Amino acid sequence: STQSTWGHFLRVYFFSTMHEHLDGLSASNPLPSLQFYLKCGLSPNPETRPVLEELVTNIHLLLPCLASNDAEVTSLAVDLIVSLLQLESARQLVLSSTFHPTVEQSLQHPSLKLRRAILTTLAHCVETEEGVVAMFRANNVALLIRALEDPELGIVQLAQSVVVKLIHSPAGRQEFTAATHLLQQFKDLLANTTSTSLALRLLDCFADSALTDTVAFRFCEGAGMLDVVVQEVLTNTDLLALLNYLQLLLKITSSPLGIEFLHHRPALFPRILALASDPDPTLACFGVKFIGNLGHRGNQDAEVTIQQGWYARVIQLLLAPECPKELFEASIEALGLLCSTPIGLSHLVAHSEASERFAGLMVHANREVQASAMHWLAATFESKLHSEEDIKLWFDHVFAGNRWSDFLSTRRQYIVPVRMGALHLLHALAAHRFAALRLAQVQGFLDWLANPLIESEKEGLEYKFGIAQKMHVFVDDIATVVGSDQAAQLRIFLKDGPFAKGRVSTVMSDVQ
Repeated sequence: STQSTWGHFLRVYFFSTMHEHLDGLSASNPLPSLQFYLKCGLSPNPETRPVLEELVTNIHLLLPCLASNDAEVTSLAVDLIVSLLQLESARQLVLSSTFHPTVEQSLQHPSLKLRRAILTTLAHCVETEEGVVAMFRANNVALLIRALEDPELGIVQLAQSVVVKLIHSPAGRQEFTAATHLLQQFKDLLANTTSTSLALRLLDCFADSALTDTVAFRFCEGAGMLDVVVQEVLTNTDLLALLNYLQLLLKITSSPLGIEFLHHRPALFPRILALASDPDPTLACFGVKFIGNLGHRGNQDAEVTIQQGWYARVIQLLLAPECPKELFEASIEALGLLCSTPIGLSHLVAHSEASERFAGLMVHANREVQASAMHWLAATFESKLHSEEDIKLWFDHVFAGNRWSDFLSTRRQYIVPVRMGALHLLHALAAHRFAALRLAQVQGFLDWLANPLIESEKEGLEYKFGIAQKMHVFVDDIATVVGSDQAAQLRIFLKDGPFAKGRVSTVMSDVQ
C-alpha cells in the first residue's frame, strides 16, 4: 500500500542519514545534526525511534555541544537531552557508568531545565531497589550531594528528595554501609566550616529520612549524622546557623524515636533552657519556639518540657513585667502548643496566675498580643488530645467573670487581626456541644452569624460559615433551647453559602 511504501521510504531515509548526523555532532557546525535529532525527538514515531535509540547509546557526543560557546548549539543540545530523557532506554542508561559523564556535566550546566530533567529522571530511577543499587554502582550519589549546592532552591529540594529516597530504601542503606568512603566524605564535608550551607542541606536529608521511618532513623543515628546536629546545637554560636540546626533537631525529635534520642543526649536539656533564657531576644525566641514545638505532640513530650524546667521558663516570660515583644509573643505561642496536651493544660491551670494571665490577654492587651492570644487559645480548644470534660473545665476557666462578654464583643472589632482572632476562637468553640449551646443563647448571636453583610473580610466570612457548620451538628439541641425559628437561621445560612449578600438579618440592631 501507499502508506507502507511511504513508511519504508522514511525508514530508509532516516537510517541512511543517521550515521551522517552522528558524525555531524562532532563537526565544527553541529547545528544541522542537532536540528535533525530534535525534530525526531519532538515527534517520535516508529520510523524515528531507532534513530533516537542509537543517539541514546552515543549521548556522550552531545557533551561538547553542551559546552559550546554558540548559544544556539547549547540550547538545542539541552532540548535534545531533555527530549531523550523521556525515552525508557535513556532512563535505564542514566544509571549506567557510561552515562556518568553526562549526568555530571548536566548537573553542573547553567540550564535550569537540564538540571531539573536529570534530577527528575534520577528520582524516577530510584523508585526500585534495582535502580537504587545502580545509582551507587554508577557513582552518581556523590553528584547528588554536589547538587545540594545548587543556587536554585527547587533543584536543591529535588536532589534532597532523591537522597531521602536512597536512605529510606533498604538497598540504599546497605549500599551506604558498604560504601564507607561515601560516609567518610559526608563527615569530612560536615567538618569543613566553609561549607555550612551544604552541610545543613545534607543533614536535612538525614533529618527528613529519620522523621517518619524508624529503621531509617536508626541508620542515620548509627551513621553519626544526627549527633552532628546535636553537637552543632550545643556549640554553634552563629545565630542563623544555630536556628537551622534547631530546626533540624526539631525534625529529629519529632520522630517516634525522637524523645528516646533526646534522653540519651542529656547535655541538650540545659542547652535548650539556656537558649530560651538567652539575653538576646532573637536567640531566646528560638529556644522558646523549640519548647512549644516539641511539647505539643503528646503527654510524653509535654512531660519532658515540665521535667527539664522548660515549661517554667515559658511561664516566667508570660508573667515578666517587661519582656521584648517578639519574645512575649513566642511565649504565648509556646503556651498554646503546650496546652494542646492534657498534661500541658493541667500544668498551666495548676499555675493560677499564669492561666489567668494567658486567658486575660484575649481582652486586655495590645492589638497584636490580643489577636495572637485568641489564635493560640483556639488551638487548645481544637486539640484532639483533650477529653470533652477537660475542655469544659478549661472553657469555664478561660471565660470566667466578665471575660465571656468581653470576648464576644471582639467579634465586631473593627481592627481586622483582632476580629479574625475572635472568629478563629469562636470557630474552635463551636465544635463542642456545650459551647455551641452557650453561643446560641447569646442574644443576637445567631442573627449576627447568619448575616454576611456584617463581615467584610473573605477570611471572616469563611470563619462564620465554619462556625455555622459546626453549630449545625447540634441544631436539634439548639432548637430546643432557643426555638426552631432561631435555629432555622443556621440551615438558611448553610444553604445560601458564606458569600450570599441578599440575606439581611432580622435583628438589625446587632449590625450596629
